[in-house]
Amino acid sequence: MSLYTRSITHGLIKPARLNFVRSLVHHDRGRPSRIVSTLLLSQIRPVDFIDISRTKRPRIGILPNLFATHDLHYFTDNNRKNVDFPPNAKGFLYLHSPGPHAPLSLFSLRFRICESAEEGRDGGGRDLMLPNGTEPWEKSMKWMLRHGFVEGLVESGVIASPPVLEDPIYDTLFRRKHKTIVYKPGQTFSIPLSPAKKTDCYSLFVVGEGEVVPLRIGGWRAFTAMLNIKDELTVYVHLTLSRFQHTPKDLIQICLSEDATSELKKGTVLPYLKVMGHNIMQPVGTPNGEDPLQSANRILRNQGEVMHSKIEARRSSRL
Repeated sequence: MSLYTRSITHGLIKPARLNFVRSLVHHDRGRPSRIVSTLLLSQIRPVDFIDISRTKRPRIGILPNLFATHDLHYFTDNNRKNVDFPPNAKGFLYLHSPGPHAPLSLFSLRFRICESAEEGRDGGGRDLMLPNGTEPWEKSMKWMLRHGFVEGLVESGVIASPPVLEDPIYDTLFRRKHKTIVYKPGQTFSIPLSPAKKTDCYSLFVVGEGEVVPLRIGGWRAFTAMLNIKDELTVYVHLTLSRFQHTPKDLIQICLSEDATSELKKGTVLPYLKVMGHNIMQPVGTPNGEDPLQSANRILRNQGEVMHSKIEARRSSRL
């Protein structure tokens, strides 16, 4: 794990150096209404509370050393038309992590709707959602890097160095609206099944620090036929790592995370389904000549060891 990830996920943050971004949020093109002093929920103060309700493209200015301004957009689902933010958009911009020890490339900028700084610091409130009601409004680390937010994080000492996101695979990763990303062993993700499903493969990305491995899960038509599925069904699964592999294809299997039908019970290794390397996209940041499944297995094993060591360290500190 790199230093910049440890700086955020391990709590090694210097509170005295958190006035980093100094973003100015405008409700119009005139004077700023509020100054946001931090993107960390644990350090939110009343001065960081902003109201972007019913505004279109509120503008953010980055200070003290970056004087560019940038607009935040709120889009409809179908035609990407820029619309006003909803009437309840009052709260805080913050740096979101998908989970403990997640790679920095998966961090994003989100907006937490809440009533006070105390509620935000305590983890209360809820994330602002897109108009479809199922996905949060967010800006990717790629966007943050492009618009100067990451430089502010580095300058303040919150992270040691920006992530390297210039490889084309990251463009693909962030451009895809609906994508499955796995960064730790046992991480549950959902897959919708339907008899009308036209493709036999499901794509996902295994992501580590500076590494991205595109994978495919094939065999869905045979799996759906085995279950005799007549209507749509969503299954919740996770990747399992084999300890007794002989070939790369035995390294990773698909295991059920929750009971789905009378034929499918939690913990079942699902038949017919095979994890494969992607047929178009290639891994990024992995050793030359390493099989994609070997790379994915290594990333997940390393991440599992890091998480296990941190859990043991916390247990020891309580004794």
